[in-house]
Amino acid sequence: MAFDSGGRPVSSVIDRCHENFVEAYVSVARVVPGGRTEQIGGLTAVRSGMPGSSFNVVFGLDLPESRARLRDGIERLFLRTHAEFQIVTLPETLDELKPIIQEMDLTEREVFPGMVLDPIPALGQSHNDALQILQPSRSGDVADFLRTGASGFGTRPDYFDVWREGILAGASVPWSRGANYLGYVGGTPVATSIRIRTGDVAGIYFVSTVPEFRRRGFGEAMTRRAVSDGRSTGCTIAYLQASKMGRPIYERMGFRVLEEYSEWKARPRSEVNNGR
Repeated sequence: MAFDSGGRPVSSVIDRCHENFVEAYVSVARVVPGGRTEQIGGLTAVRSGMPGSSFNVVFGLDLPESRARLRDGIERLFLRTHAEFQIVTLPETLDELKPIIQEMDLTEREVFPGMVLDPIPALGQSHNDALQILQPSRSGDVADFLRTGASGFGTRPDYFDVWREGILAGASVPWSRGANYLGYVGGTPVATSIRIRTGDVAGIYFVSTVPEFRRRGFGEAMTRRAVSDGRSTGCTIAYLQASKMGRPIYERMGFRVLEEYSEWKARPRSEVNNGR
């Protein structure tokens, strides 16, 4: 990867990875009833149609063209519809977005790295013989894929079920250019990953392992498969966002931090009620 004199990745790599990051959320809005994507104040905003703030995002990855139009867009897309949402910022965009964040009483809930593998090496497949990785295509397999992901992410079992028909129909263009992966151990679905392609970037998402099967290398195996398949289809960069649990694994695979993102969300009602 090329870096500038300050040690930051060159902007072309950043821009291509950010395109993938945004597209991953846009692809959800395409397949969920009520999903919507708009440009507000020069920034991309996704109202996915799903409950909670996880997939309802204002991407503050660039400086807004107009804070007034951005504020109006947030009001229309999220506040008037009572949809929970988050704003994702970078260190270099935070100062410009901070007035809106403060006005809407959002708090920083998580800081997480975006990581890249550039160029993608020949990783090879995992030697974890206990895990069989398939690409679900039948209705029952897709249902298992979504339910397994829900278990891995600790959300309610049916949370991702609204993706099912869209995935089966190939309605989400990025998903149709990538792949979904479901890992089995002895016939039991235990782990997931998704690869979404934009240009030469293979974005890796939805990497999860159900709690009772963790610490066996399955998350790394699911990531390796998605990255390797991306390389075989012509991608030169692999990109992902890492959790605290996953970051050491990705660093061991050769991923390097591209950016640090911050998520700004409304305070939970319990904190508001307690005056915090």
